[in-house]
Amino acid sequence: MATRSLVPLSSTPIAVGQPLPFPIFDAGGRLLLFAAAATPVQALLIQLLNGFTFPAMWMAGVAYADQNAPAGMSATAQGIFGATVLGVGIAVGGFAGGPLLSSVGAHAMSLIYGVIALAIVGGVALAGSRRGLLGEAG
Repeated sequence: MATRSLVPLSSTPIAVGQPLPFPIFDAGGRLLLFAAAATPVQALLIQLLNGFTFPAMWMAGVAYADQNAPAGMSATAQGIFGATVLGVGIAVGGFAGGPLLSSVGAHAMSLIYGVIALAIVGGVALAGSRRGLLGEAG
């Protein structure tokens, strides 16, 4: 039986039909709504959508880590996923978001992050469609 290391997990293709891109698309859309929010009440109502975004992202990420982990390493892969999201992701968001927030404001920052999230999903969709056109196994 062939074994895989945890390092190439990021090179495993993610198709748009799989559940992982949906939470990123949802978060991008939510951030664009934040950019358009005019009142704190609107922002609070938009934030309630995170009740769908975060659990969907977590379930898709854990399932992806489990499916792509080497035999006997699924718990480790899921732990790495959790550390990446709740450790590295939050730290990078804070370090990048703080200066961006102070320089452009909350609305513009939400717009920028929303566009980035949607661009990521678009890039995954484009890469997935090119793989399909080339007939490569995924």
